[in-house]
Parts: sequence; C-alpha cells; structure tokens
Amino acid sequence: MRRLIPVLLILCGLAAGAIVFGRLPDLVTLRWGEFISGVGEVSAEPWPRALVAFGVPVLALALWLLLRGLASATGERVGRRIFPSWFLSERTGTAAVGRFGPTYDTIVLGTVSLLLLFHAAILAAALGAPSWTARVVTMVLGVGMMVVGNIMPRTRPNWVAGLRTRRTLADPDVWRRTHRWFGALLMLTGIAVVGVSFVAVRMALAVAVGGALTSAIVATIVGGRGSGASPSGPPTGPAGFQTR
Repeated sequence: MRRLIPVLLILCGLAAGAIVFGRLPDLVTLRWGEFISGVGEVSAEPWPRALVAFGVPVLALALWLLLRGLASATGERVGRRIFPSWFLSERTGTAAVGRFGPTYDTIVLGTVSLLLLFHAAILAAALGAPSWTARVVTMVLGVGMMVVGNIMPRTRPNWVAGLRTRRTLADPDVWRRTHRWFGALLMLTGIAVVGVSFVAVRMALAVAVGGALTSAIVATIVGGRGSGASPSGPPTGPAGFQTR
C-alpha cells in the first residue's frame, strides 16, 4: 500500500491542475516575487497553461516509474550495461535495495511529495495567491527535509538512493558514517528553512538548496575519514549490509 501512496498524490496533483485549468490564460505569467528573492516579480517568459497545470505531476509520475524500475531486477540488468562494477554489483543491486525496502519506499514518497510541493508553488504563483502561501510552501519544504534527514541513516549501500561514491559503496562503515552526518545536517537545514520562512521567506529556497548541497559535501568528506579501506576495497563483511 505504501508504494501506491505516491501515485495517489500524483493523481491529486493532476486533479488540482484540472480544477484550475479553466482559470488560467493560454500563456501564464508566473509571479515568483513572493517565493524567491532577487528574481523580480514575474518569470522571464510565459508558460503554456497545460505545462503549468500538468507538467510537474507528469514529471513526478515519470520519476516514480524510474525509481521503482531502478529498484527492480529489470532495472539492475539494464544498469549493468551502463555503470561500472564498483557502482552496481551483487552487493549494491536489487537485493541491497530490498534490505531497506520500507525506507526506500519512504524516500520515493518524499521525492514525489517535494515535486508536488513545487507544483503547488507553481499553481499558487500562477493564480496570484496571497503572500502567506509562499510561507506555507517553504515551511512544508523544510519539514520534508527534516523527514528525509531522519530516514537517511537507515539506508544501506545501494546504487539508487543516498550518497553513492566509490568509497561509500565499498565500505559499509563509511556508508553508515556518511549518512548519519548527511541525515543530521539535512535535519538542521530543514529546521533552518522553517525558521527563515518566518523571518525572510524569499531566502528560504536558497537556504534549502545551499544547505542540501553543503550537507552532501560535508557528509561525504567527514564520513570518509578514518577508514582503512581503499575506495575500491572489499566490504568489511556481510553484517554491514544488514538492516538493524
């Protein structure tokens, strides 16, 4: 059932687009001034109303299908023709994703939800929604980042989700350290985004993007310290891949 929740949310997004479709002009000028600082009050070019109403939900559906496909045996077979063995192998393929299946489902749900949040922001900008709408959207974004940060330490080495470097995929201990740091930093970023949403809502999106990138870089650097294994070395043992 959990795997179908993203589909239900996507259908809700399509329904919302259908409801407002008739209220949109043929070419929609998006007003981003309430959401992002320094971009002016409107977009550079108007968007077709079909793209505004349905573009992001369709993209979310395609992403959901991709993520589900990558976690399947079929996706693994295709990936083996493209990616090197250190990235996709028996240790990091479908079986590895299955070891933290519920967590992976939550990650997929969170990814789709964030896209649909962007869809809500687009519709709000298109309809000229009141200023408090931007604050609600960015606060929900911050909460979403906290949720993702909370589940990151539960992941295990795999080729689909997480910070997948040569070192993290080779050593389960490095993976755990890296994703503990990544999760903690993402949660702090989410808290910061919620706080900024109250005092300077136009800066909240920049804080979210900058914080996420910084979290990934810092976690990769700090998590990789103190490991005796080489980046291409073997895993420390099968226990490292078991979900606690």
